[in-house]
Amino acid sequence: MTFLYLSVRYIGIGYAMTYMLVNVPTISTTDSVSRIMYTAVDWTGDVVDVILGVIMITRLHAMYQRSRKVLIFLVVIFVTIRIVNAVMAAITVMHISAEEAVLSSTYQCMIGYAGDALLLISITWILGTVWEHFRELRRHSASVF
Repeated sequence: MTFLYLSVRYIGIGYAMTYMLVNVPTISTTDSVSRIMYTAVDWTGDVVDVILGVIMITRLHAMYQRSRKVLIFLVVIFVTIRIVNAVMAAITVMHISAEEAVLSSTYQCMIGYAGDALLLISITWILGTVWEHFRELRRHSASVF
């Protein structure tokens, strides 16, 4: 567990640094480098979500006296949501377009979405919200006892 918590912490530092490199207009990057960095930032969030999901499943499993039924239920729900999110994220990444804009003599890479990518992002957000609802139920049941 300690390793997982520390992984999330230090992945977050790398995420923040990469995010700044992508979005600071004074740092010049080419379209391909900017797209690779944007994809890395996007997938980093998914990796952190998986690590946090494993932590949450472990804690809920312990909270429910190591019930096998609860563990199976949580793993099935978690894996289903993660697979759907990964597929939608991959489709979304395929529809990203990057353009270079010159603003006040600085170069800025503008990331845009084409096609149904915004719909897929919304569905991913909804599935993540459902998973967070389960986490809120854990908090509520813990405060009742």
